Parts: sequence; structure tokens; C-alpha cells
Amino acid sequence: VVVGNAHTPGDAAVHAFVYRGTGPMVDLNELVDPTLGWSLTGAQAINNLGQIVGLGRIGGETHGFVLTPIPEPATVVLSVLGGLLTAWRRTR
Repeated sequence: VVVGNAHTPGDAAVHAFVYRGTGPMVDLNELVDPTLGWSLTGAQAINNLGQIVGLGRIGGETHGFVLTPIPEPATVVLSVLGGLLTAWRRTR
């Protein structure tokens, strides 16, 4: 997994991105609620939990950010069902 910054096609601004080794680079601004007012300009690092740190602009000022991934509902449901199945098999 690689994070960094790049120009998006046809855009003069620099955007933070993540690339997971397959498929296209993903603009991190597409993953953040636009009503929050952030413009993420550079991603600096990613850890084993998938948390990304970097710099962005909000209210005309540059600030640091931390993005923490939220599991999709289907992933949570499958994890819970897997745990329940494992517990049930142990009781048999």
C-alpha cells in the first residue's frame, strides 16, 4: 500500500491518494464527507491498521489529519457470524 500526493487529471490542485497495489490510485478526498470542508493535499504514512496521516487544508489553513478506516457493514456482519459459528462448533 502506498500513500502520497498527486495532481488529479485536469486539476491544478494537489490531492492526497492511496494505492493498494491493484486498480487505480484513490483520491482520499473522495472518501471524506465533503461537507466537512477538508481538502486533503498530501498523505505521509499508513500503518498496519490502515490509518493514514497527512496534511490538508480547512478554513484556509493547513492542518494535519488522521484517517481511520471504518469497516463496511457486510464485513462486520461476516466477522460476527464467523465468531458465532466458531463458538457454536466448539460447543458441539
